[in-house]
Amino acid sequence: MASSLGVAWCAPIGVLSGASHDMGSAAFVEAALTALGQTLVLPPADPLGGKETPAPAVVVLRGYDFPKDTPGRLAEYLRRGGKVLVLGPLDETVAASLGLKPVPPNSAAARPSLVAPVAGLTPGAPNRVRQNPSVVTLYEADGAERLASWLVEDGTDTGQPAAIAFANGIALGWEPQPLDGVRMGQFLISLIGRIDPDALKAAADAASASVGKVGRFASMADSFAFLQNACGEHPGIRGPLDEAVARNGDALRAIQQQSWAEGLAAAADAALAFQTAYATSFSSRSCEVRAVWCQTLPSAGQWGPLLQALANAGVNALFLGTSTPAMAAYPSQVVPASPRVTPGDDPLQAGLDLAPRFDVDLHAWHSVMALGDITPEQVEELAKAHRIQTDPSGKRQPWLCPSHGENLELNKRIIAELLGRYPLRGIVLDYVRYGGAGACYCPSCRESFAREIGAEQITDWPRCVTQGPLRQRYAEFRNAQIGRIVAALARAAKEARPTAVVSVTIAPSPLDSAFGQSDWPSWLQSGDIDVIIPMNYDADAQALRTLVEGQVRSADGRAEVCASIWARTPPGASPDPTRILDLAAAARLGGATGFAVRQVGPELLHEQLQLLGCGIGQLAAVPPYDGPRTRFVLLDEPVPRTHPKTYGEGDVIRATIDAGPGVPFETLRPGIENAETGEVHSLRAPEAGPEGGAQVTFRGVQGTYRIVARFVGLPGVPDGAVRHSSLFSVVPPAQIAEFRQAEERAGRIDVAIFEKGAGARSIAGFLNGQSGAMAAELVADLKPETLSRFDILIITDPEEPQAVFTPDIAEAIQSFMGQMGGGVLLLHDACGLGGTPVLFAPVGSPLKGGARSTARQVVTLETEHPALEGLPRTQPFKPAFENHVMLLRGVEGVPIIGHPDAGTKPDQGTVVVGELDRGRVALCGLAIGQAGTPDQRREAPPSHQEAAILLNLVRWLAGAPAGSTPSPAPQPGGALPQPAPEGPPGMPQNSGGAVGNLPPRPGEAGGNR
Repeated sequence: MASSLGVAWCAPIGVLSGASHDMGSAAFVEAALTALGQTLVLPPADPLGGKETPAPAVVVLRGYDFPKDTPGRLAEYLRRGGKVLVLGPLDETVAASLGLKPVPPNSAAARPSLVAPVAGLTPGAPNRVRQNPSVVTLYEADGAERLASWLVEDGTDTGQPAAIAFANGIALGWEPQPLDGVRMGQFLISLIGRIDPDALKAAADAASASVGKVGRFASMADSFAFLQNACGEHPGIRGPLDEAVARNGDALRAIQQQSWAEGLAAAADAALAFQTAYATSFSSRSCEVRAVWCQTLPSAGQWGPLLQALANAGVNALFLGTSTPAMAAYPSQVVPASPRVTPGDDPLQAGLDLAPRFDVDLHAWHSVMALGDITPEQVEELAKAHRIQTDPSGKRQPWLCPSHGENLELNKRIIAELLGRYPLRGIVLDYVRYGGAGACYCPSCRESFAREIGAEQITDWPRCVTQGPLRQRYAEFRNAQIGRIVAALARAAKEARPTAVVSVTIAPSPLDSAFGQSDWPSWLQSGDIDVIIPMNYDADAQALRTLVEGQVRSADGRAEVCASIWARTPPGASPDPTRILDLAAAARLGGATGFAVRQVGPELLHEQLQLLGCGIGQLAAVPPYDGPRTRFVLLDEPVPRTHPKTYGEGDVIRATIDAGPGVPFETLRPGIENAETGEVHSLRAPEAGPEGGAQVTFRGVQGTYRIVARFVGLPGVPDGAVRHSSLFSVVPPAQIAEFRQAEERAGRIDVAIFEKGAGARSIAGFLNGQSGAMAAELVADLKPETLSRFDILIITDPEEPQAVFTPDIAEAIQSFMGQMGGGVLLLHDACGLGGTPVLFAPVGSPLKGGARSTARQVVTLETEHPALEGLPRTQPFKPAFENHVMLLRGVEGVPIIGHPDAGTKPDQGTVVVGELDRGRVALCGLAIGQAGTPDQRREAPPSHQEAAILLNLVRWLAGAPAGSTPSPAPQPGGALPQPAPEGPPGMPQNSGGAVGNLPPRPGEAGGNR
């Protein structure tokens, strides 16, 4: 196989790992080598080569706990001329078979952090590589030659080798970490190139081909065009961009001249320069939270370098892991101090003493329920008092139970101590939840639940709340427990320090069962929570933006949204330190007023933060939580029901701003902020509002915005402190007209019926005859844009189901129900027979074997369910079609219609219904709309009993009372406005009166992200 420049690729590289090794390092090494054009031989293939397969020229050895036959197989591999690259410590027997002997390191030497290759010995190697391995083993061997040395941070040589060449290869006694990724890959390939020079050929070509692939750009041509265009707005791009282009030219010339090592080095320089240019293209904002999580409190000597690195990157907040209910990272009088706390020292106070010099706010990061490091003795003590969470089987989990009153009191005492003793800027309440969907079912939860609903209802614990009729009630109880604790701890924080900023981590969605379905929007009603921190980990940039948009809408201006992001490299991917920039930008585009990066470590401090400081953190920013709590009210909303906080372009928009008593008008500077770019344009000074507060008036230009209140000259408040309103949208007048038309139809249920199904036309005709209460339409496709116009979707026996139910369409139907809040009714074979997939297994699926029953009667069951309201009970009736599908209920399903003998089979039914996520599902095995037999089927209006069932199911799916005129169903996506389209160019035009124009929404050019 040849490269694009006609260079032969190197021989494959074998990779052999012991059972115990650093998996993060393993993935990093493999990704780094693959990115540099290397073909890897990994288990289960034989990396050493066997009798039938040739041995690779180089085998990378890492880890320990190798199979017992490894030394012998290595000896055979070496006898055939193979070489090894040793990463990390090896088993003694494996090391000895290679002629390597471990040497005790110099314990007096400072902790090394830099690898310095010896000039001239490894062509293509960088001058320095930053590394912070947790374990370093020094090796020596007969006739060994030092290839690299360990240096400390100031460049002093420790005298200890970081790499040696020996008779059988090269040895590093440490695992390369995903830090300084470009240089580390360059260093590794230079070592392999010393053994197998052909490796440098492929690496140089691959490195050059990847130059400029930063962020969302797949090629250097794309990134260069963007960066060139952005130079006008960000002059700092020019220097690194010119350097990147120049060094890439050097790389291409070197490769053309077959100077592989020189080409590799130049390509690495070009890649890093492109990263810097890309980082510089991001705009800096004057008001946002830029936070970093720090799980372990720094020691006294670490505080200065850490705070300096944060300040250089423009970070203005640090979330410090201070405490759990089991342990504190400071000398506490409430819980035991961590073993890391030296008696007489106070690492938290040491940081607070230094932080003001660097303009970094320190917030205590407190785990409310998760216990973290806890001894078995502590677990046993808590379990005896019924204070610890358990799963349904009684297995203990290292989390406090929210139902036990002493657990709440303990957390209150910890918070009172933290905020009462230390001048912290605020507190972050984390892990205010259950330890997952499988908790908690301890005696304290049972007792608290019994007090709420009556002990007589609890007959079979915990089965009655995991599977029985009390399942939903118990989920609501769990939710309420968490809300009660959040409110109590937020009040306790404000009582201990009235100026403290109270932040709470939240699930990405209130419906996320992994977090106990916490109803976090309701937590904001009290006004005690200043910031919410959604845990949007592992989302890519586009998914993150979508998540944040929903979170900002749900917060509705009652708290700032600081999106927590984790810029770790996805498994198998090459390290990309620019990922943090794209995630921070995505959070901004979603409307967040800040971001928090997890978490302090070498990769963050030495790569990601440096890039953050080039653009996003270039200007100092005032955190938006510093201003007085402010109430914003938008007036005269044109479409208040279906699309609140949405205006037409050119509409006059009025709003009141109430910062509370004692805040004079002259300290308030109102403005309009473009929610995507962060650009703020001033409004005219406010006037007194008719109902208190200040009133501002302006005109709309297309875009998504929020009102900002900036405070200047207000005692006790930093100048420039800002508070934000909820988001509002300005859309074209034609869109407003569409919204109004939607309101006019809001009094009926709109039903989509897939036209390519038997009985579809009969059902449509029947529903359209319901006195205007329903409107049914036959639809030819099931795409998301089609379904978004309806409240209910009905699918009956589809023609050619394999062609209809592609993965995309199946996902669209599930999304219509789960995300848009629609109702889905599947009839007969559409429930999962005849080639139709099972779309809603948690509700039900066809019975295996004999799923189609020819029993001539079915019956409504003796169960209390809204879908049966008004129907005669336990009276058998004969369906119009010969057979019907029998269904097995899922964990979320409730059978409501079955056979006359269904009492003996409570998990089966002909009709099974259930609620999932935001929507509802009804699986109906009856072939409503059809009559006859499978061989002689015909369209037919529903029979009397089938008509009553159909109407009840449709009304229940729409959320309307059975037997009534349906109330308006939720619109797809909830009653939230969609993002506005791109606005026209231009600037706001203040008329000199009280009316101004909103600024337009800038485009992407110039790096406004």
